Amino acid sequence: MANGKPKNLIVPPRRAAFAERIKALREAAGLTQTELAKRAGIDRSYYAEVEAGQHSVSIDRVFAIADALDVPAHLLFTEGPVELGEK
Repeated sequence: MANGKPKNLIVPPRRAAFAERIKALREAAGLTQTELAKRAGIDRSYYAEVEAGQHSVSIDRVFAIADALDVPAHLLFTEGPVELGEK
């Protein structure tokens, strides 16, 4: 263990896909992790771990992240190119 966290964390594929998607949407919106976390009312370090696939998130946090990105929640779960402004 390094820093109290397992070294070889195995991230479930769907959680990894969600993490990659919210990172892509955040970057497309031009936001830092700190800015998005603040908008969503989430601690920045927790948000960073969500984006790294270390945590599953509650439905409430899914909607908070979507609102912070100004996108409908379903876009956090879709595949394909990131296109903002689809709300």
